[in-house]
Parts: sequence; structure tokens; C-alpha cells
Amino acid sequence: MTTRDVRLDTFRGIFLVLMTVDHIGGKVTAFTYEPFGFVSAAAGFVMLSAYLYAYTASTKQPLGPSLWRQSLVRAAKLYRYHVLVFALLLLLILVSPLHRGYLAHQFLPGNIGPMASMLYGAVLLHQPTLMHLLPMYLIFTLLSPLVLLAFHRGLHLPVLVLSLSLWAWGQFYDPLEWLVAASGSGALAGDFNLLAWQVLWVSGLYIGFVHGVEKRTALFHSPMSFWLAGIAVVGFMLAKQDVLNMPGQMEFYVEKSDMRALRLANIFCQVVVFCKLVQFLPKDRGLPWLRFIGKYGLQVYCFHVLLVAFLEPVSWRIGMHFSYPAELAFMAAVVASLSIPALLYRAYELQVRRAGARTWPNRLRAVDGVARTLFKPRRKADATRPD
Repeated sequence: MTTRDVRLDTFRGIFLVLMTVDHIGGKVTAFTYEPFGFVSAAAGFVMLSAYLYAYTASTKQPLGPSLWRQSLVRAAKLYRYHVLVFALLLLLILVSPLHRGYLAHQFLPGNIGPMASMLYGAVLLHQPTLMHLLPMYLIFTLLSPLVLLAFHRGLHLPVLVLSLSLWAWGQFYDPLEWLVAASGSGALAGDFNLLAWQVLWVSGLYIGFVHGVEKRTALFHSPMSFWLAGIAVVGFMLAKQDVLNMPGQMEFYVEKSDMRALRLANIFCQVVVFCKLVQFLPKDRGLPWLRFIGKYGLQVYCFHVLLVAFLEPVSWRIGMHFSYPAELAFMAAVVASLSIPALLYRAYELQVRRAGARTWPNRLRAVDGVARTLFKPRRKADATRPD
């Protein structure tokens, strides 16, 4: 019997759907972009990924080779996906004049040519639109064993204080912007400040650790903390929907790229409420399709980046010139297409398992097997077969 927590796969699937809809854009985003306050699907995806990393590593020795190997393998996989998606989008710009007009200002800014863009992208210095989440995820994955080691040694408070200190530093300083400026490359530094967003990753690691190792479910035992967090969540939600008027200067403190103070407070309040409420949902309960795409989150995320870029020339026209039902139909088709990478990767995994060891020759044979299955011509029905 599997011990996989299908609730988490379902939530990850929800985040993937919300990110896809929000990045496609249109009138539908009025209902999908941060509907419950100043909390984005990307923030939830980052925290949930960190939680899963810590929770699944809870039985490993922090300094054991298996945990370090897991981080290196995971980081290498993230890097391969990042480079592949970057290369495919750059190729799309080079071969399609239509897409060049929409994407070239991001991938080929200023005097950066295709080769330089690919080089800067490969060293994670150049992060055009939608290409900033995987590099951040990669860096945090490499640092995670050290954080878990500190947690295992009982250094919970020092680690959390250090993380908050780095977040405070990130309110004034962006390390990637400094590297880009120092290099003189003219690359784009990306939308997420590493120093600010690391607090979400470390918090996710901490929650996964206390759930997996210390077997604590709610973050706080006092019922008062749940109700106070719930009241704050409702207040943030009403402010986001303009039911409560928020002073103009407060807009600065809910800014997303640098994870400003009020946005961070909103996220933490929602986490407290979520950790309490999720206890009432059994681990084996989830929505099947969302659970399915959530299980293959990395593949679906990369597919959604490619899909958003490919549809860029038409998606905004549909949102602007077509009726609401037509836009809903278009968005439903886009969301349904997220099944494609999940189905393909599941087929690939089955081929690899049949081959035995996860060696590169076996992986290549698995890819070939999936391709043969997809493009294999259907046999004509036997005309002589009796009815």
C-alpha cells in the first residue's frame, strides 16, 4: 500500500492550474489571481516543494550520503529541465518571426545575441519571463541538506532567525541584480529576489521537518493562534478584493518580487490556518486529475512555460476580443492540455522501470519506446475477421 500523501499532490495540481491560467491572462484571472489575499500560486508552489523535500527526507540521516545524493540528483534534474526549456524558447524565437515580436525583448534584450543569451541562461544569470522559478528552486535544493542538518541538531530558532535576517536584507538588496550589474552583461535578473524568497523555502522545510520528524501537525497548539490567523486571512482577502480600502502607501508592503512584510504576514497566516484545516482531510483523499498532474509537477510546470510562450500571440487577443464563454472554452482547453506532459512522463517512467537500472542508455531507450508508441501507425482492421 502506498504511503504517498495524495492531498499534497492535489494542492500542487491546483497551484499549477492557477499559474497556467494567470500566465495565459484574460478576464478569467479576476477569479484566479490571488483570490484569497496577497498570496500567489508561485509562493504556495515553493513552500509545498520545500515541505515535500523535508518530509520525504525525514527518515534519512542529515549528513548521510543518501540525502546529499538526493539533493544533487534533484538539482541536476532541475538544471537539465531549465536549460532545455530555455533552449526551446530561444529556438522558437529564432524560427518564428511572430513569436520573436513577443518574446525577443525578454530573451534577447539590448545587445545580447542568441549564443550569449543561451550562455547567460545556462549559468542562471539571465532569467527572462517565467524562467526564474527553476533556478531559484535549484539553488534552494542544494542548500537544503544544511538546513535540515541544523534542524536535526535542534537549531530551529537560530535557523529561522537567520532566514528572517536574510529576508530583511533582501528588502534592500537583490544578489542576482548585483551579479548582473557587475557582469555588465545586460541580462535580466528575474522577478524573484533570492534573499527574500528563501524565507518561504526555509519555512516549508521547517514545517515538513516538524511534521515528518517531530510528528507535530498544527504549527501552534493554542486555538487562539488559529482564530487570530483566520481573522487576519479574512482581512487580507477583503483588502485584496477592495472591499476594505487599503491606504496607498500600504501597496508597497504587499509587493511580490521582494516578498514585502504584509505579503509575508498574509502567507504565514494562511499557512497556520491551512495546517490546522488539512488535518480533517484524510491522506488518501484528493481530486484525481489534479492529483495526477501534481504528481508530475516539474514536467507540468515546464510544459506550462512552453505553452504560455507559444500561445502568447493569440491568448491576449482571445481575452480582449472574444466573449467570456469563448475565453472560458479556450482556457479549459489550455488547462486540459496539462495532462499531456503528465501522461508522457508516466509512460516514460514505466519504460524505465521495465528496463531496470536508471542508466542513460535505458533512459534513451525509454524515450524511444514512448516515441514509437505515440507515432506507431494503427493496424488496419482485418477484413476477414468475422463479425
